[in-house]
Amino acid sequence: MFGFKKTPKPDRWKGRNVLELVPVQLVAHEASGTDGLVRLLEPRFRDRLLGRILQPRLPRERAHVKVELDARGSDIWRAIDGRTSVAELVGLFVARHPDDSQQAPERVWRFLAVMEHHGFIELEPTTEA
Repeated sequence: MFGFKKTPKPDRWKGRNVLELVPVQLVAHEASGTDGLVRLLEPRFRDRLLGRILQPRLPRERAHVKVELDARGSDIWRAIDGRTSVAELVGLFVARHPDDSQQAPERVWRFLAVMEHHGFIELEPTTEA
């Protein structure tokens, strides 16, 4: 439309074993009530100029956009510690939700891909010593 074409992004993880990647949290989180769910706290302004000028001046209750996670997403988020690989997260997910064991790898990977797309996590290759 209007002469602009959306260029498809190359698949970053093509040819790599995504189960060996390690997710790292980039945003803060808090518990959302007594149900044990997680609420992600994304800074309202993330860019260089507005983030530096406006973000510190916002009232505490408006400084972040709050993103609620469901039970499955909260379980995965709590397990992300910067050392646990995607394969280990799948194992933890299956242990907590055995009814989803058939779709677990795809569900966990899809959740992590969306989290990375929105800037909540970063996926890094494993560092083998």
